[in-house]
Amino acid sequence: MPTTDPVRVRSRRDADPVPDSAGPHVDLTEFRDDHAPLEPALDRLRAAVELAELAELRDTLTEHIGNEGDAVLP
Repeated sequence: MPTTDPVRVRSRRDADPVPDSAGPHVDLTEFRDDHAPLEPALDRLRAAVELAELAELRDTLTEHIGNEGDAVLP
């Protein structure tokens, strides 16, 4: 099974690189406050990514356990 790099979806808890870079020199509040309506869509996206990763893990474990079962109990 090919391996893929995990998709990195920013969390609300992640540091925001623009204000972190600008520091106290720039007030970006007016540009960030209107992003609140986007959060539900971003939450759904994060959940979909997590579900896809869990499904892949489930399939991998099912195959792995099946192969071990075949080897132990021929």
